[in-house]
This record gives sequence, structure tokens and C-alpha cells, in this order.
Amino acid sequence: MSIADGSQHRLSYVFESTYGTTPSTPSYSRFRHTGTDLGLEKTELKSNELSSDRQYNYVRHGNKSIGNGVDFELAYGAQDDWFEATLGGTWTTQVTSGTVTAASASGTFTRSAGSFVSDGFLVGEIVTSSGYVDADNNGRFVITAVATTILTVTAIEGQTMTVEAGGGDELFVVEATVENGTTRRFATFERYFADQGTYVFMTGLNASSLSLSIAPDATVTGSMSFIGKDIEPATVSPKASSTYAAATTTEPYDSFTGSIRDNGALIAVIQSIDFSCDNSMDRRFVVFDDTSLLPGIRKFELTGTVSAYFDNITLYNKFISETASDLQFELTDPAGNSYWFYMPNVKYMSGNPNVSDDGSVTLSMAFSGVKDTVTSQTLIMQRNPV
Repeated sequence: MSIADGSQHRLSYVFESTYGTTPSTPSYSRFRHTGTDLGLEKTELKSNELSSDRQYNYVRHGNKSIGNGVDFELAYGAQDDWFEATLGGTWTTQVTSGTVTAASASGTFTRSAGSFVSDGFLVGEIVTSSGYVDADNNGRFVITAVATTILTVTAIEGQTMTVEAGGGDELFVVEATVENGTTRRFATFERYFADQGTYVFMTGLNASSLSLSIAPDATVTGSMSFIGKDIEPATVSPKASSTYAAATTTEPYDSFTGSIRDNGALIAVIQSIDFSCDNSMDRRFVVFDDTSLLPGIRKFELTGTVSAYFDNITLYNKFISETASDLQFELTDPAGNSYWFYMPNVKYMSGNPNVSDDGSVTLSMAFSGVKDTVTSQTLIMQRNPV
């Protein structure tokens, strides 16, 4: 008898073209994880027939509920497929311009040759400029208008642009980006218990929610919840013609290297950041079938909490006055790969200076994000490899 150990558990997935149908030649990707309870649950159907012995005479299984959660440590490139699937977006390719460009105090960059339009710059995108002598002309900006030789922008990292001719080495980059959207993706998951040689296959898994947690002296952790269609009996054989890509090897992110900004201003006394994206999916059952149709999907909901030491009244007053703000934070791994998360339109929904003893006073600010009128998004992510 071999008792399965979590140390020999592998979790893999392949996206489906048809909901609930595994591709005929599946090419699996590894899901790097720290734990999972993905599996099957069923309702219980007991007969209500009455009898003189005061006992139930029949019990049956009801509808199948496939899903539950996966926990992970955030690592560059390891969860990119699932950021896409949860947000309902698609990673864009990097857009770059290296033409000599002048900056102005009125929020424009003007190039002497080439075309911002032809290069693929779009309104609402986040562009990063570099190479200027004046630091305020460098950093991230939201593009508000695009013409052939003029890019109109709004600073989002607290910069105040100044007039500068440019020296010829300026670079404008829109990093690979994913935004919340409406694209649906579903996958077959394979759970493999290597010490037993056992395979479990689940089909039609949809990403219902994703959350991340950043805390002091810790790796950045996350969790996802899934809703699926069906499960196959456990077997000792993989699916025919299966291939498996190697897992990524990037190190997990920690809480030591990164930054967070509110309305472009750095916040230096953050204790923790937690946020979640929720699609609020619903299983849909019909008669003559015990599996769910493609789950219903509700509005994209972004919520979270920022906890900080109470060192000034800025965040607190935003809650009191119902002032809209934006939040952005960046994480960098030991190799220099980074993720940048931008929530362009948030409101703080709660938060008070909490005093529990004679120690430091903390402020825990819950926030909710909604659609932004400039970017037309609720959440924007960018990835920046070394």
C-alpha cells in the first residue's frame, strides 16, 4: 500500500476549445501551487417517503459541483495564463518607440520622425518613458490622445513634466499588458499523485476568482477558485498523446522589493496589501443532466484592503470625504522581473485608526475599484521581464 504525499503531487492544465472537452492531443502546462482542494462535491437527495419504522429508505447523489481552490506563491510567468482567464483579457505584446522626442510642461511628448500611430500606441494605455535628464519626464503616464508625432499623457506617478528637448536616447514603451475584459477561458485540469501513479481529470474549469496577499517578511501568496463541469473516474494512465511543458523556474516574489502609490504619491508605511478579483460565477443546472452548463458570469468586482501605520491624515480623509483615488503597486523578483498592478479608479469604503493597546496605531482601508473613464478599465496589469 502506498499512501499519497503532497510532496509528490503535480497539478497541470490545458485550455479547451469546447467547454468541458479535453483536446485530443493535450499539451499541459504546470500549475505551480502550494496546495489545492480541487475536486468533486455532490448534493444529497433523500427520499421523503414515510414508513412506520421512522427510517429513510433511499438516498441518491444529486448534481455534481466541480471546483474549489488552488493556493500558490506568485512567481513571474507562472500564473500569467490565469491572470488572463480571471480578468477576461489577453496579454498584449510590448510596443516600443525609440525616436528622439521632446517633452513639454503641458503633458505632451513630440517626436521628430516616425509615428506613434504606426508604432501602435493607443489611448488608455500606460506608457513608460525613460532617458530624460529631468526625472519628472520619466516614469509611467496614461495616454489620453495619440497623433502621428504627438503623444498626450497624464502623469500617474506624481511627476510634473517640464520642457526638455531630448537627447536622442529617449525610449517609450508600453509593456505587455492585460486588462479586465469579457473573454471566457476554460481548462481541463490533471491531478497526478506520483507515489500512487494515480491521475484525476476535471473538465471545464473556469476561473471564478483570484486574490493576492502581500505581507511583511513573507513571500507574496495567492489563491484561485474554480467552477467546472465534470470529473472522470481516477485512473493509472495519463490521457493518450499527452505532453507536458516544464514548469517555470522563476523565484517567488517577496515583500521586500516593490512600491505602492496612492494618486501617484509613494506610501512608505504599508503593513499589508490584499486584493481580489471576483467574477461571481454561477453554476447552471438543467433537468436530465447532473453537470453544469457553462457557468454564468456576473460583473467583474475588484476589492481589497490596504493596511498602514497611521502617520498622516491623507488616506483617512479620502474615506471621510468619499474622494476617488487610484492605487498602483509594483513587485520585483530577485532576478529583476516585475509585475505592475494599476487600479485607476478606487474609493476607500472603510477605515479608522485602530487603537488596541499602547503600541503603534494602524489604519486599515478597504477599497473598491470600478471602471475608469480614461483607461476604460477597472484593473490593468503589466509585466516587465529583465
